[in-house]
Amino acid sequence: MKLVSFFRLGEASFGVEKNNGILDLGERLKNQVRTKTIIELLATDSMPSEEDIATLSPDYSFSDITFLPVIPNPKKILCIGLNYEKHRLETKREVSGYPTIFTRFPDTQVAHNE
Repeated sequence: MKLVSFFRLGEASFGVEKNNGILDLGERLKNQVRTKTIIELLATDSMPSEEDIATLSPDYSFSDITFLPVIPNPKKILCIGLNYEKHRLETKREVSGYPTIFTRFPDTQVAHNE
């Protein structure tokens, strides 16, 4: 399941990528769960099951929305670098006994296709 955050008609929402479209969970769940972001939804443990999502049709095509970073307002971003061999080889780095750990800041995130 691929989670997404997005803008549509000036309103932010979140949902799931499904069948080349977007299932708008923010809109579909607004009367059941008072959440405005994916983080809030996951914190309430109210995410619909994959079986439930499988029965629903997408609400929008990709051209109807503008992607946002999946987590648009993270408190902290910790990254693990060189954590797989292909990446180490393409960056021509030496073998290390430990991965590199580094931070990113929320304002450096870029959404899909942006």
